[in-house]
Amino acid sequence: MNINLSAQTRLRSSLQGSSNPFPRFLSITLLVLFVMLISGCQQENTLSYRYQDYLDRVSNILDLEPEEAASLPAIAYPDRRSRLIEIPSFEQGLVEVWDFQRCGLMSLINQKNSNLGKVMMPSQRFIYEQAFWQKLEPCYQKREQWLAEDSDFIQRLEDAYRHKQQIRPLVSHQLFFAGDELTNQLSQSQQAFLPDARPEYQSVAAALKQLAEVTDNPQPNNTLEQQLQVLNSQPILHSLLKSLQVSTHSLNRVSLLLETKLAQRPVCLNGGSTPRSKNLYNVLHKYYLQGIQPVIAHHSRMANQLLPSVNQIFDATLNNLPKEYATPELKSYQNRWLSMDKPEALWQSFQQANQRHTAVWNRLLRQCGLFPQRG
Repeated sequence: MNINLSAQTRLRSSLQGSSNPFPRFLSITLLVLFVMLISGCQQENTLSYRYQDYLDRVSNILDLEPEEAASLPAIAYPDRRSRLIEIPSFEQGLVEVWDFQRCGLMSLINQKNSNLGKVMMPSQRFIYEQAFWQKLEPCYQKREQWLAEDSDFIQRLEDAYRHKQQIRPLVSHQLFFAGDELTNQLSQSQQAFLPDARPEYQSVAAALKQLAEVTDNPQPNNTLEQQLQVLNSQPILHSLLKSLQVSTHSLNRVSLLLETKLAQRPVCLNGGSTPRSKNLYNVLHKYYLQGIQPVIAHHSRMANQLLPSVNQIFDATLNNLPKEYATPELKSYQNRWLSMDKPEALWQSFQQANQRHTAVWNRLLRQCGLFPQRG
């Protein structure tokens, strides 16, 4: 026991307080090498690295230099200031407010006037406004019965109805774009998925679908905050967009390389294969069909589950805003990164890159007699 303690003391002294700098230098060098080794392993496990490895192998066989890799544009979610909308207030005196007990609204009015009511989160404000509307709208429809006895109340009721009708799209907008939920989903702090990662996304897809339904039918919803919490706690949308962006760029680089070679001269003559074409086929099979295509298929399934609901939320909230409250930065973000039908959007670019990559490989394989024959 004493011997072990003495050895530990000598080791600590050699690393910390020894007059001989060599052991300390050695420990620092080993630490640096260890960090470099870990960093290298992490880099080799990224989606970009897997594509680069695939590209380099095709490039070496074709004896062509690929185009310089371009810097990918940031998928930048608009800042909070450009997303926020100030919701106009509606003030009435205590006596005037009391009249709204006829509509069963006093408890809700008192709730809004409380200290907590003045600092409602966007989701709480949405729930409150929908509950208020559920009582106000039928009361407004039967306002004629009070016209003879209290025309002043009818005027206040109509003013309140117009105000609530005006702010409903603003409250819906703030539900999604003032809170942390979509902000976390679309934060640039997320990286592209690792190629072998298969993140659970069904709960996020279900939450987005239910939230999209809220935009079409904004009724009081007891599970609204639970669905928002799912989005807040499982941020995956930006990682999906980044992965699609990396795939789009990388597939186009491989396609350009193959197209360049085919434009210069045939890879094979007279429909016969060559050692070079067989090497290309092996790279295609091992590094693309086995290593990359399953990744692309998984990301495509994710996009088809997640993006329609996200676009429905954006469409329903942004398109219903009055012009004076428009948030063009959000619309531009949707058109560029989320839309599934805009020709210039990421999804369509990803689809086109896939089709281009498949087409050029089909040309090469047919030219070399390596295209799989149907039985």
